[in-house]
Amino acid sequence: MSNNFTPSDEQNDPQGRTGDMVQILATSLRGKILSGELPAGQRVRESSIASDLNVSRATLREALRLIERGGLIEKSPNRSYIVVSFNERDIFELATLRTALEVMGARLALQRSYTSSALAAAIPAIASAAENRDLKSLAAADRRFHEILIECADHRRLLESYHALQDQIELAMLNVQKHELNIAGIADRHARLVALATNPDKFVEELYRHIREGMGVSDISVLI
Repeated sequence: MSNNFTPSDEQNDPQGRTGDMVQILATSLRGKILSGELPAGQRVRESSIASDLNVSRATLREALRLIERGGLIEKSPNRSYIVVSFNERDIFELATLRTALEVMGARLALQRSYTSSALAAAIPAIASAAENRDLKSLAAADRRFHEILIECADHRRLLESYHALQDQIELAMLNVQKHELNIAGIADRHARLVALATNPDKFVEELYRHIREGMGVSDISVLI
């Protein structure tokens, strides 16, 4: 783990740099979870992380509380944090909830003329990451594509609800796709959605398929 902090950062903090470090540390640890570097079920070793990064345990715990709110870690019976493990039911719940939010977002977003071009602008990043087999960038580009769809809906509470689930969705997809990741054609699959932007019913039908395949859920017809 790289050391991006120094002890003096916390000892001399008249302008709130500790708060900034909490955010930076949370982002770093979140990235390690979503990349699989900290795998599901692994205990988060607070003492070694705090030592490696030269941050206080108090700062680290603040960062861990932020990550816990995002649903990526949870308290074990002995009160230490562990990276969450999703079972089949968890993934079904996340897939169906994601579908409900994205379908609602799509219905609203596709009423707006700029949605198609906004989605199309996200395709090159997906294609480039896939071509280079850069899984971290691919996950970020895929996440951004779907986030754009929700943003184009222009519905603040929908966007807030979606943001609250994004980390869990990405972790669930990591757990599914580490067994079978089909990179070939991933940009084309997103481009198909863009091509259907003028036909909301067809777009939603393709979106169901897209989410079902991406999250490894065989049936989300409960929402159809």
